[in-house]
Amino acid sequence: MTNPKRQMKMGVSMHVMGYHPGSWTMPGVNPNGLMELKHFAHVAQTAERGLFDMMFLADHAASRNLANLKLARENHHNNVKLEPLMLLSALATMTSHVGLVSTVNATYNAPYTIARILASVDHISKGRMGWNFVTGFCPDEARNYGYDGLPDQVLRKERGQEFVDIVQALMDSWEDDAMIRDKETGIFFDRDKVHFINYAGEHLKSRGPLDICRPPQGQIPMVMAGDSLSTKTLAAKRADVLYSAKSTFELARDYYAEVKGLMAGFGRDPEALKIMPGMMVFVAKTESEAREKLERITATTPVQVGLSEMLPYYDDPFGMDLNAPAPEIVLDAAQSPKGPLHNSGGTHSGAALQSAVDRINAVIRDRKPTLAELARLMPSLGVWKVVVGTPAQVADEMEHWFLNGAADGFNLQPPYMPAGLEDFVDLVVPELQRRGLYRSSYEGTTLRDNLGIKRPADRWAA
Repeated sequence: MTNPKRQMKMGVSMHVMGYHPGSWTMPGVNPNGLMELKHFAHVAQTAERGLFDMMFLADHAASRNLANLKLARENHHNNVKLEPLMLLSALATMTSHVGLVSTVNATYNAPYTIARILASVDHISKGRMGWNFVTGFCPDEARNYGYDGLPDQVLRKERGQEFVDIVQALMDSWEDDAMIRDKETGIFFDRDKVHFINYAGEHLKSRGPLDICRPPQGQIPMVMAGDSLSTKTLAAKRADVLYSAKSTFELARDYYAEVKGLMAGFGRDPEALKIMPGMMVFVAKTESEAREKLERITATTPVQVGLSEMLPYYDDPFGMDLNAPAPEIVLDAAQSPKGPLHNSGGTHSGAALQSAVDRINAVIRDRKPTLAELARLMPSLGVWKVVVGTPAQVADEMEHWFLNGAADGFNLQPPYMPAGLEDFVDLVVPELQRRGLYRSSYEGTTLRDNLGIKRPADRWAA
């Protein structure tokens, strides 16, 4: 039995042309779409047609790993991309309900600048802005901002905490009713309801106030992603949405229970944080057609790209015989669960890495592929969940996770765009609605309204 009072939240994560590295070669995919507003507008409008809560733009300000000539970066489409905050400000004028979430890197930005942009887009969109808080993981990005490599991790975390403090304080620097705009008296605003924040931390300081009225949502919903204890703790304390990469129900359930369990220590209701695992879906009216879609995109994957995906598992996949049988993977204690090309860009737990190893080894035992054949399969054997099947089969998997303590909803990671999203909206959404698991209309007009998270009062009025 489903609970009619609880329904899935849904986001679409934009990895430019799709989460599969072969996405841009698929029929119907415009390979120049990543530079065209109309591509993103179509995706956003399709997500809105599917009643999605949000469109999520992951970002890092770099073309990654170009200096490593072993990696087949020339086969990847995601070396170039539009700046996400500017892109979302344009999409705000072309949509009316779907939330607009951008990655914001706290390490290389000034909190006042980011607060200004977030508040501006929230006003432009009438309350649909969200921000994905990160502190940077990419050495190439650090070099673009004048560093020789990644700044110290502790420094990034400490500075990041202060960054959030300042941004959220600035959002409250004008009280909700500060604007009087009385033409008869000539008084535009109540000076007593505008506040200097006077924040002085160890790494950052800001006087304020922000030069923008308090945003429609009060505070811009904060999204986080990651597996580290510091990420999970900060999310339990302050985030509104947590995006995770879990390939199995058991991993997702354990992650969900851990983070929700941390929230009580911060006096938060577990319902105030929506945990939304990533899911890559290949769906069609028949299972055989869905599998054909996976097989077609697998066939387009350059072997060199797949070898790059093997770096977390083999010492030197580039030096191995491509025509030899793929050997089973045995991890040692020195191996790191972080691949240099992984789309999520983050570090994953040992359990997640071992789960991926188990899944890859099962394929090796079952199919007995050559190394080249395994390389082509690698993008569909990642750390997130991949589901292939009919609308009912996809909905079954999502329902199982949702009703059994593993997810509050999902971030769809379409293998290719826009068709991968269109397939989900046209085929899976009606099935979820039929089961009472998904909305039939938007609950409100803001991202907070639709996520079901309260608008906070400003700290001065409170």
